[in-house]
Amino acid sequence: LGFICTIALIVKPGLINSLVLRSDAEALPYANAYLQVRSMSMIAALISAIGFAAYRGILDTVTPLRVSLVANFANLVLDPLFI
Repeated sequence: LGFICTIALIVKPGLINSLVLRSDAEALPYANAYLQVRSMSMIAALISAIGFAAYRGILDTVTPLRVSLVANFANLVLDPLFI
């Protein structure tokens, strides 16, 4: 379901934006472009959440912590480069 919704957001972001913005809103083109780019990260977030939940399910809480630390450190280092 998450994969299907992500694909729908990438292909037709106007469906969601029409729920919160008027059709003549000046921000609509920017909101559509932002939602398309932002929705591409949803698949990675879903995979991450499923992986963390699976490791917690087998009572291994250290591995998700380490993965989270590495991901956050990479985010800290790479954000200034890409922004």
